[in-house]
This record gives sequence, structure tokens and C-alpha cells, in this order.
Amino acid sequence: MKDIKVSKEKPRFLSNEEIKKLLDSADEQMSEIIKTLVHTGLRISELINLRWADVDLTRKEIVIQSHDNFRPKSSHFRHIPLPDKFFTVFCGNGRDKTGYVFTNGNSEKLKIRGLEERFQKVRAKSGIEHFTPHDLRHTYASHLAEAGVDLLTIKELLGHSSITTTMIYAHLTKRHLKDAVNKLNFDL
Repeated sequence: MKDIKVSKEKPRFLSNEEIKKLLDSADEQMSEIIKTLVHTGLRISELINLRWADVDLTRKEIVIQSHDNFRPKSSHFRHIPLPDKFFTVFCGNGRDKTGYVFTNGNSEKLKIRGLEERFQKVRAKSGIEHFTPHDLRHTYASHLAEAGVDLLTIKELLGHSSITTTMIYAHLTKRHLKDAVNKLNFDL
């Protein structure tokens, strides 16, 4: 007999309203982290290992690459362009532009467990249910898909090796699907 596959719960992505609720519930650093994740689609491991040396201020992009004890999941360079509106916020915060982009109180890089605990506090305060930090990666991909960005481009931005993986990330809302079918114009 074959094992029955149990489907996982469908990954979640946040609406604009939910993102705003999350930001309203966050302190300044968590707000910057949330904004960075929804504007870049970074993995949590990539975010906590992000150094200012990985931010190309001239090209307005983040370069995901191996360094020190960090090796990205995709194991290759990935360039993530920063949206102009977000670039100004991201780089114009007056922080020291050396070392890690996001640090704890001792200028050390954040720890995944501590960051996840802080996310859960923000989530609880916001009242948003069934949400994980990784869902912000799904949010990034889904909002790109709804904006009409093709899956191949989203695949490259996320650093996926397979378009099949990207298809798991790029969810569409019911409204978007309804708008899509309303574009049909049969003359019958």
C-alpha cells in the first residue's frame, strides 16, 4: 500500500491591509524588517545575514552571496533590485552602514529564534492569525504575480531553482482571478 499524502495547509500571504496592521503593531526595527521582507522576498536566514557590504547603493540592489559562516540556500549569487520608494526608506534611516543591516542591541547579527519570537509578539498584537515570518516571502511573490510580473522573473527574484517551487509561492486572490476571467471577450 502507498502512503497517503497529507496536503500541507495552503501557504499564507498578506493583503495590503494586513501588512499595515502588522506595521502598526511593530516597533521601529521590526517595522523596518517587515518592510524589507515584503519589498525583497528575502528568506529569514538571508535577512539576518544581510550586511551593508551586500547592499549596492549605486545600483539600488541587494546581493545575496556566501560570506563568513553563511551560505544561501540557492548557493549562488542573486541580485534583488530595491524598489525606488523603498530604497529611500531603507537607506535613509541614518543607521551606521557598516556590519550587519539588522542587529541586536550589541551590534551583533540577529538570531533566528529571537526574531521569530518578536514576529509572534507583533502577530499577536496585530490580531492576524495563522501567520509566520516566512509568509512575507509568499506575500512578496503573490503581490508581484498580482501586479502582472511573470513567473520566470519571480523565480529569479526568489532564487528558486525550479519554476514549480515558485508556483507554490505566487498565490492569486479571488478578486484577481475574477478580474482575469472578465477580460475574456467572446463575441458569441
